[in-house]
Amino acid sequence: MPAPTQEPRPTPDAEADHAVLQISFVDPEGQPANRVMFSVQERGRDPAYRTTDDSGRFQYHTRIGACLQIRTEREPERIPLNLGKGYIPMPNYSVPWSAGPNHVNIKQRSQSIEIVVYPSCDVALDIRYEDGTPYAGSLYIRSSGIIREASQTGTGGALVKGVPRGEGATLHLRNLKFGYSKSEFQLPSPDLGGSRPIDIFIPKDNEYAMGSIAVTFAEYANTPVSVRVLCNGLVAAAAQEISTSLAWESSPLRPGKYNVIITGEYASFIPEVEVKSNAVTTVEARAAIPASVRARILDPQGNPLVGATLALRLESDAAFYPGRLQMRGVADTSGHDGVVEVGGIARGSFVAHVEALGYEPARLPVSLAAGQTLDLGDVYLGVARGVCIINIKGASPDQRYQVVVLQNQGSTNTYPWRNVVGDSVRLEGLVLGRLYQIGVVLAGGGEVAHESVVLTVQDDPVVVEIDLAALKK
Repeated sequence: MPAPTQEPRPTPDAEADHAVLQISFVDPEGQPANRVMFSVQERGRDPAYRTTDDSGRFQYHTRIGACLQIRTEREPERIPLNLGKGYIPMPNYSVPWSAGPNHVNIKQRSQSIEIVVYPSCDVALDIRYEDGTPYAGSLYIRSSGIIREASQTGTGGALVKGVPRGEGATLHLRNLKFGYSKSEFQLPSPDLGGSRPIDIFIPKDNEYAMGSIAVTFAEYANTPVSVRVLCNGLVAAAAQEISTSLAWESSPLRPGKYNVIITGEYASFIPEVEVKSNAVTTVEARAAIPASVRARILDPQGNPLVGATLALRLESDAAFYPGRLQMRGVADTSGHDGVVEVGGIARGSFVAHVEALGYEPARLPVSLAAGQTLDLGDVYLGVARGVCIINIKGASPDQRYQVVVLQNQGSTNTYPWRNVVGDSVRLEGLVLGRLYQIGVVLAGGGEVAHESVVLTVQDDPVVVEIDLAALKK
């Protein structure tokens, strides 16, 4: 029997912990497997590539305490060497051998390991969907920890080389169109290496099959945009810059509901796009070419109102609170001529809210097309009036006093002096949004107790507390 192939002997300095591992490769019948190409890798080091002779044995010199992993190589025609030269060609043996990885802990000076290897074979596949449509994606086969890529004909046929004979294998599909996140297709061992192709039928409703989203563009006029897909707020397909003259299709996505967001000069948002297995969901993105709304806001006498607000809101935002304007939506304020224009509005149906402090709001339904400029014309706002309640403190039940209301809004107007008995006065008809000085004086004259108040909230009386106890006649 020829001597086994050996590693070079270690130097004398390394004799103290030197060890020899006798590696024997045998076929499933126990006969020596000749010309086995394998690698030995010590933990933390690069692998060493070796080849046995006809005896199938190899002596590997190592050290006590080493942890080794032995693997057979699946591509004997080229192997990587750690010499900075990349890949170099190697002889292509007619009978390649395959086996799973083996781990060895070196505990003594002389150890041995026997590894059963299987001769590799070529496997022919015919892969189709249940309706007979040929599978056109990529695939690979896994067996005993070995992964073998497959070459394909494009009509459902595939040839996988170097699959270990005598063991089962799992087929993994990677459809370039939809993809599979997992595979359940087990190849039986008796058929491996047979003369007839193995027929594989894929159910189209496979729970692992993916789908995709295709987006076409309307009203975009060939503008550059960025498209991204979100699922539960997380990015499912990263943003891609494209031209709207082209259709866009996402990468494979798991079945479920997604949002499509298009940004650029004209933005668009497509909610609730449902992706199904083995299907392309096509949606149309319509450009949000901005529209605008214009109006002139006047008081009841036809005078322009400066600082009035025109806001475009959805129906759900239609609540109005005088003095506490709801600024959701798109809004702007009028100039000295009472004219206001709101731009940058997406097409759709809105409620136009015309508001000014101290005036009743106006609400107008608005329907806008992409790029439309809508003129609402003259919008008249009526004066809004509110209520003020004055609580008098420090007055005796039978004491008379007078209330004066001074309005400071461009002119001096006073409410008539009122002789009041009691501890409460209700003033109605005060214009909202204006500053009032409210004073109280005892009947017969003397000092005046006063408070300043601005009425802002309609139908929600403003309460003013005035104390007469310290007043002198």
